[in-house]
Amino acid sequence: TLSNPSPKAAYNVVCRKDSDNWPKITMNEIDASNVWASRAYVTNGAKFSNISEANQKAVVYEAIPTSSSDWSAPVTAVNENGSIVFKGLTPDVTYQARAKVGNILSDNVVEFTPSVDGLSVYAAHTYTSNELDGTDVQTTFSKSDLVKNAISSWTVNICKSDGTVLRSERSIGNSAGSALTGTADWPYLPVGDYKVTLSATMADGEVVIVPDALGFSVAAPTFTVTASGKTTYNYAQ
Repeated sequence: TLSNPSPKAAYNVVCRKDSDNWPKITMNEIDASNVWASRAYVTNGAKFSNISEANQKAVVYEAIPTSSSDWSAPVTAVNENGSIVFKGLTPDVTYQARAKVGNILSDNVVEFTPSVDGLSVYAAHTYTSNELDGTDVQTTFSKSDLVKNAISSWTVNICKSDGTVLRSERSIGNSAGSALTGTADWPYLPVGDYKVTLSATMADGEVVIVPDALGFSVAAPTFTVTASGKTTYNYAQ
């Protein structure tokens, strides 16, 4: 209210918001362990100030590539089995994400880059009673349980360095290593260089192909040779 204004005088009216009581949304970072292939899980969501709990439940999470400033058609996170997730993302593209409640936008954006990284492979010979009985090849997948639980199966191929497939296995479950565990199904691999190709089938039917093969080498097995002290033959131990 302007008290006692002077007739015919011009006034500039400045509106200032009370920042302590104004609705505010701050987007939290998206953990890289929750981002893989075409998905990114929003776990911490956003921090709210002066927004009712009822309105907080109406929060919407949006993402667009950082190369764009057009928010008219963003990727909108969905609720999948109780988890908030961005789906349909393009691997190796950096995105910016924000939160909004109605017309109130978060005062920041956070960036994340989905990719098909997080996989590694190793091989080791196995022995029973000092006898070589196979080569155990395993992969590890260093992503969060949210990502792993979204995978229904893996298809894993062990190939020669020239791409010839030696073994192919489909594992049920979200552990990439389970397809390669057990020497009965994966016998001894000779010394040499090999590679593993993988693809994952998500619970919703999406198939994610890991484009880069994971290379590994198989070393020579170790042996111990002994001989009687009465022999004249040379021996190595």
